[in-house]
Amino acid sequence: MEHQTDDATIAGLAPVLESKVFCVRNNDVNTNHLYIGHTGLDPRAWKQLGCWLRTNTHVKYICLLACHLRGKSMVDLCTGLEDNKSISEFEISECSLKNAEIESLAPFIRKNPSLHTLNIEGCFGASLGASGFDLNLLSSALMSRTQSIENVSLDGNFMGGEGTKDAFDTLITALNKNTELTR
Repeated sequence: MEHQTDDATIAGLAPVLESKVFCVRNNDVNTNHLYIGHTGLDPRAWKQLGCWLRTNTHVKYICLLACHLRGKSMVDLCTGLEDNKSISEFEISECSLKNAEIESLAPFIRKNPSLHTLNIEGCFGASLGASGFDLNLLSSALMSRTQSIENVSLDGNFMGGEGTKDAFDTLITALNKNTELTR
């Protein structure tokens, strides 16, 4: 008889992450951070993780490092993040993101009242073309927030191309709603 995965298991999850992710599922009071690094999870794993994070109230910090998180997998994870109100720090690094992934992440950035630190580092490389990514997508999400955000890092991203200065000024305006920042 072949084993079928269900809501109690997660397809494509590396064994080393299994206990940590199941603590997220169980909303374990002792699990306040989630680090997933250097892995390409099965798309179903990202969807299930998003579902569990939707209702989790104890995870405060998420770090996704070199996770090959794109397309539908990003949408599925972000659908859960969108409803989470307790994550205060979110870091995604060395994941090759495009505008579609930022559009998926935008509702979480807009709606989470606890989010105070956002790091999107090394995700937009020169390989994406002369314009890198559209800073206006991120600016719009930040501008729509009702709460201030204290820290934003875009280190290691390619920000070249025509219109970058204007887009960067828009981003600074979004961040300056409650604090004084400079370029």
